[in-house]
Amino acid sequence: MSTSELVYLDTPVSESGSLAVSAATTESAIDVASETTGPTDTASAPWESLRYLNTNVFGGEQTLQKARVCHYVTAYGYGCLPQATTREACAWGALAGSRVTTAEAFTAAGFEALSQVTDASRNTAFGHQAAAFTDAPSNTALGAGALLKNTTGRQNTVIGDLALAQSQTGSGNTVTGYFAGHGVGTGERCTLTGHRCMESTALEPADRPAEVTDVAAYGAECLKDNVASANTAYGTRAGVGNQTGTELVLVGYEALAEALTAQACTAVGHQALKTAWGSNNTGVGARVMAGAPSLGDDNSGFGCEALFKNVGHRQTAAGYRCLYSLEQGLENTAMGHQAGAALQSGSGNVLLGADTAAVSSGSYHVAVGHRAGPTKPDLEATVCLGAGAQATESHQVVLGSVVHPVQVDDAPSDSVPSATLRLTVNGQRYRIALLPD
Repeated sequence: MSTSELVYLDTPVSESGSLAVSAATTESAIDVASETTGPTDTASAPWESLRYLNTNVFGGEQTLQKARVCHYVTAYGYGCLPQATTREACAWGALAGSRVTTAEAFTAAGFEALSQVTDASRNTAFGHQAAAFTDAPSNTALGAGALLKNTTGRQNTVIGDLALAQSQTGSGNTVTGYFAGHGVGTGERCTLTGHRCMESTALEPADRPAEVTDVAAYGAECLKDNVASANTAYGTRAGVGNQTGTELVLVGYEALAEALTAQACTAVGHQALKTAWGSNNTGVGARVMAGAPSLGDDNSGFGCEALFKNVGHRQTAAGYRCLYSLEQGLENTAMGHQAGAALQSGSGNVLLGADTAAVSSGSYHVAVGHRAGPTKPDLEATVCLGAGAQATESHQVVLGSVVHPVQVDDAPSDSVPSATLRLTVNGQRYRIALLPD
């Protein structure tokens, strides 16, 4: 029998340590003289140096040296499983599983893959130094350097070149993508998918929290610089600039893209809250609060480009381009298609209806109805109720489409009532007695 012929041996080792082999078995096919079972130098193809012993298949110098007490093990490569006394395992590559002793049910493929595992079972590692320092069970790493520095973390699933490579003790993480998950540290329960997703290289390692937990991110460069916990983001570059902001929910391309420290924000839509740096903001719709850098807090915008240029606080807008141009002002409330869209400055306005308050400035107006509101800028404290109701002076009350100033007539001091309020509504005159308090 030539040295290229292979003999399959399924017979286990006998109590005496000898092999019960058939007469066809030859020393040229398998070396049973010692536990050192590496192949001899040969110019033949590498497959010709494979050894078969006790349900094991192995080859390579210093490989599976204790094959007699192993079962169903496949090992190939220099220093592969040299001291293993295991079963149902597979290792392929130089120094793959080089420190394994009793670990079982694992697969390691690649240079130094699972090279530090001793007794931790059910690990799977494919790639150059994949999970190289891991000695904890139930990890899956696919990619060069994937889960590289993990030591005691368990139940991690990692796919991608250098994915989750810096995590040492984190558990329960699922990370997919090139360089993804570098900012997790010792964190747990993070789910990250995408190219450079949460790579967190903007901050020096000394400036990062030791642990980042409960983060879910899906999309290329999603939460790219994030080192904070309890954030959820879905979309390419969603939250790309965030570093320490927490309690974020982001859905859409470049949602909340520029904020570094914003807290408790919700952004849903293409570039929603893109330029909003403040906290406690809610934006639902494409480009809500996306037109100007803003530190405004406690704002809510619903509708495409609502509060587009806002830099103020405590604003509420619902409708397409609602309060679109507002750059200076506080505590405005508007609802309707382009309601208050022309306002550039003003505070305390309440606008309800399409195209209400079509002026550039004004404060403390109440406008309810289609195109209701003041007709000139810089007016204050008008009340316009009804479609087309328009005020021409400050402190007017307008009902319907007829404009009439509020008039208060003084009466003699000994008379009751002391004053009368006159209103004209749709051409009909009314008097309202004003009684002393």
